[in-house]
Amino acid sequence: MRKKRKKGVINIGTVLFSAVLIYLIIAFVLFLTKSHVSPYEITEGSIVEDSVYTGVIVRSETEVKANRKGYVNYYVEDNSKAGYGQPVCALSGEELSVPDISSENAATKKLSSSQESVMLSGIQHYVASFSPDHYDALYDLHNEIDTAYGFNSTDYLADQIDELADEGGDVDYVEAPSDGLIVFTVDSLDGLKSEDVSDKTFNQDQFKERVIRQGSKVKKDENIFRLITDEKWSVLFPLTRKNADKMKKVSMIETRIGNMQSTIWADFEVLKQSGGYFGKLTYHSDMLQFAASRFVSVELILQNVSGLKIPRSALVKRDVIEIPADFIMTDTNTGDIYVLIEDEQGDTVSRKIDVFCVLDQETQSGQNQTGKRMCYLKQGQVEKDSILHKETSNDIYVVSQTTKMDGVYNINKGYASFQYANVIASNKLYYIIEANTPYGPSTYDHIALNADELEENRVVH
Repeated sequence: MRKKRKKGVINIGTVLFSAVLIYLIIAFVLFLTKSHVSPYEITEGSIVEDSVYTGVIVRSETEVKANRKGYVNYYVEDNSKAGYGQPVCALSGEELSVPDISSENAATKKLSSSQESVMLSGIQHYVASFSPDHYDALYDLHNEIDTAYGFNSTDYLADQIDELADEGGDVDYVEAPSDGLIVFTVDSLDGLKSEDVSDKTFNQDQFKERVIRQGSKVKKDENIFRLITDEKWSVLFPLTRKNADKMKKVSMIETRIGNMQSTIWADFEVLKQSGGYFGKLTYHSDMLQFAASRFVSVELILQNVSGLKIPRSALVKRDVIEIPADFIMTDTNTGDIYVLIEDEQGDTVSRKIDVFCVLDQETQSGQNQTGKRMCYLKQGQVEKDSILHKETSNDIYVVSQTTKMDGVYNINKGYASFQYANVIASNKLYYIIEANTPYGPSTYDHIALNADELEENRVVH
């Protein structure tokens, strides 16, 4: 006998599980396809726009040459001042005897505390700044130690020169041709003038430099020292035409030279010469630090602005409604801001509004005519062609003007609220916006990182 098949029984647990599973799948798909709002916390920051160039130093300097061949021995220290007619060095036909620091006399010579200090400082500086690419620094250290012993000090050598001259030796004295700073470093660009600078000047493969040391043998007409006669000096560097056009109206620039920790201001001008463009920085101090240098690294600090720092993606332009600020009223009891607007029946009613920002009209590009204060409202606050009335007169204003303004979406309250942002500086990654503005964001506010994907009042999770 055939058994009767029972009808299928619906399992309520299976139905509920399937429904929940379908809901989760749909929610997951929507989550993946929906644009997400990433928050960004505003902090204070700054943007420094700078450019670094290799510049050539131009100064008022005189080249002093040897009037004969011989050995040069200085009466003055390097980078020291000399007056007109003061003996700077002497040229002798024979090399003066300078004891070697490794000699027995040097080894037994007792040093004073000041001499020990000089030697220790020189050794520490050499160790701290050692570079295998600048082996000549070892010679400078050797010279400092010699000086500490007193074997090649100006006094020690001067005594020998004078003794040689008294004995009828072959000695010619060289005097300073004018007041100035004596520098023993000479180079192939000595006497360079601003008008002589060209692109070829910066080809350092052709540049030659040397330091003339005590007792060096020199040839006739060879430079034996430079005399710098003015505290005023300049640094010139090549510019592209684009940068020259950008900077031609600049008259002063904050700069940092070489490894200086501090910055110094310089007069600035753009020169067009020798088929190219050059920036010229002129200084009136700190010449002594760079008296022995010809080429220096110079950093131009063109912008250093502080404020609230936001990513570029957080800033967006949106249309706002523009009306004269004198059509905006404030309730003295509640503090609410409102306008008087004409309704469809022709009656004047008050409407509460939220002000986006209030600006002087002359601060807006192309609106430097009346100087009126203008108020800006978000879209939807009042309709186009609405008629506004003043409370104290019969003046009316028909709403028609809209403009695009910069802003960010503030998401502190869980929904997007477009907020005014006054950009005062920028670079490739960030904007600096003005802090402490009445209608702008504040430090630690949360804004949307991807502002382009938002609209007003959108709920943000």
